[in-house]
Amino acid sequence: MQHKLDHEVDLVPTVIHSSVGAGMSHAISFAWDISQRWGPEVATAGFTSVPNYLLSINQFLEKHNRLSSTELLVLLQILSYWWYTDRLPFPSKSTIAKRLGLSPRQVQRALTGLVKKQIIERVARSPNNKGRASNAYDMTRLIEKLRIVAAQHPAAFPRQPSYNLQFLLQDEAHLDKAKP
Repeated sequence: MQHKLDHEVDLVPTVIHSSVGAGMSHAISFAWDISQRWGPEVATAGFTSVPNYLLSINQFLEKHNRLSSTELLVLLQILSYWWYTDRLPFPSKSTIAKRLGLSPRQVQRALTGLVKKQIIERVARSPNNKGRASNAYDMTRLIEKLRIVAAQHPAAFPRQPSYNLQFLLQDEAHLDKAKP
């Protein structure tokens, strides 16, 4: 039995207009599930979608290319800042360090390891002012690696998803065509 906090607001599933499409209703259903699983006070802070192939990447890599636990945690922190597909995430080393309880130097070493292992690429950012901006991180190499791993090991995660991914992709294409 779940107990409500005094300040808790009931989350009500949103009714989706038929013109929005099923893809959006699946996204809302997913958010609703996250809220039910973790509680609204946790879910409202946001969540990061991470593929199982990434969580288990070391089983697919040669020993010398495996990620240390610190490298994986740093990578997950970077991914938590990747809010838009077309914009690179750019958390600062000090922010990552604070979130992980590490020193900025430990984060720097982990970032260097991720670059050397060709998981991420650092992209220098130029600030508008005279200060220094944090690097952005390009995930293209990570995505390519995970796609290769998924193609080579399609049965690595045998469970059935709760939704039909092909249906979502088709629905997304339908939504793109419907845009003015």
